[in-house]
Amino acid sequence: MWRGHPKGFLIRTGNKFLINGEELVYEGEWDDWRSHPQGVVIEKDGKLLLNGKKVIYEEDREEWDGHIEGVVVQIDSQVLLNGELLLYEGEFDTWFSHPRGAVIQKDNMLILNTQKVIYEGEVGEWVSHPDGVIMKKDNFLVFYKI
Repeated sequence: MWRGHPKGFLIRTGNKFLINGEELVYEGEWDDWRSHPQGVVIEKDGKLLLNGKKVIYEEDREEWDGHIEGVVVQIDSQVLLNGELLLYEGEFDTWFSHPRGAVIQKDNMLILNTQKVIYEGEVGEWVSHPDGVIMKKDNFLVFYKI
């Protein structure tokens, strides 16, 4: 399994996590994981650990994702940076971490935090991108700039 990473990609083979298949950033047990600019965030025993060492978050949460400044977590209807800075509050369908906070999907809109509507219309499969979002439309990948 692999995920995108600011230095290229992060690949997991067994219990080893390697940047670009070469640089070992963590080896050991894990419950879940996400890419992070400084390596990998490992979820283990309810804690989120940067490269399996430094605790970056250990409070309750429903969902989480790596972020350039730590982690973005969901607690009920709130999306927060590091469990402290409120990025969005209210109903939503899903969300993804973004270098500027989080992109929230609510009905037919993609919203950066609570500040800016990035896209409005039929929402298909999409992912966050440092400069906006990429969405699959028919057989094409379409970029929407912030």
